[in-house]
Amino acid sequence: MTAHEFMEKTLGVIYDHYAGILATVVFIWQLIQYRNDRIGRLKVTATIGTQLPIYGNGKTGDYQKTIFITVTNRGNDIRIINRCDLNLNIHSKNQVFTLIDFDKQNDLPKSLSRGDTYQKSYPYSVLDDVTEKKFEKVRFVVCDTLNKRYYSNFIRYIKTMND
Repeated sequence: MTAHEFMEKTLGVIYDHYAGILATVVFIWQLIQYRNDRIGRLKVTATIGTQLPIYGNGKTGDYQKTIFITVTNRGNDIRIINRCDLNLNIHSKNQVFTLIDFDKQNDLPKSLSRGDTYQKSYPYSVLDDVTEKKFEKVRFVVCDTLNKRYYSNFIRYIKTMND
């Protein structure tokens, strides 16, 4: 075997190994992308704001302190929201409460395509009935049809005084 033949064989082996490693890396990358595209990615945000009710006759009411829950689908697949619950962390026990909105019809389940946003609002005072302490950190939980839970950020709740 001459030096030229030896170099050709060695370079051929190096190219084969390089191509094999590159193909494996590309395959793993494609698997990661496929998995990330298929898993649900809902972003749940809870904020406190004010809302001004406007009645049918054009008159406005008093400003109301309101909790807004915003759910955004960040995945590629369509996600269907089944529930929007309140999660209280009292004495290190996770207790889940379901808020029932008597004023409006329940619009869940709600289908969200990629990039769609769903917003639900609750009066701030609705938390008075379910919280025991004066100061409480609360967050909301959204469940999809696969019963996967998506948690919002914590918001600090200060019990309203109705005396």
